[in-house]
Amino acid sequence: LSPRVSVTVFLVCLTTLFVGPHVADYAPLIQEHRVWLWVFLLISGFYSVTFPAQWAWEAGMTSLTRRHAKRRIVARLQSLTVREKHILQEHFEDNRRVVSWSINRLEIASLAHDGVIGLIQQQGSIGYFKVRDDPWAYLLEHKELIETPGEPKPPRSKNEWMI
Repeated sequence: LSPRVSVTVFLVCLTTLFVGPHVADYAPLIQEHRVWLWVFLLISGFYSVTFPAQWAWEAGMTSLTRRHAKRRIVARLQSLTVREKHILQEHFEDNRRVVSWSINRLEIASLAHDGVIGLIQQQGSIGYFKVRDDPWAYLLEHKELIETPGEPKPPRSKNEWMI
């Protein structure tokens, strides 16, 4: 039920109940259906009043859920393994958010499960993975999280799909 419809029904019932009896042509009809008009007035009025509270509750819960998800992503990005950092370095080298990887790699499965990257398309054992928006934005600001000064990223093998 739409809040606009509810408010409209409320206003029509209110007008009909309080102004209608003063119009001679409508007075008998309004008197006959008075109970139904009051029922619709109460129901639509209650819905009209509670809808903003429901909207605020849902908006607050959505915001809270997003905030928790962002915290989980940040915590996950701060605890990346060296091999996961190497994978993300591949995405950041040429500013490419989509890179093909073998879906059989544990690091890829872990990053996908935790929401850092997402599978866009799969062809056999190769999947095209995109770094999601929130992790991408956070890593752009904190590139030091994927740096591996002691262990440089190994060159990509031509048999990546077999891994």
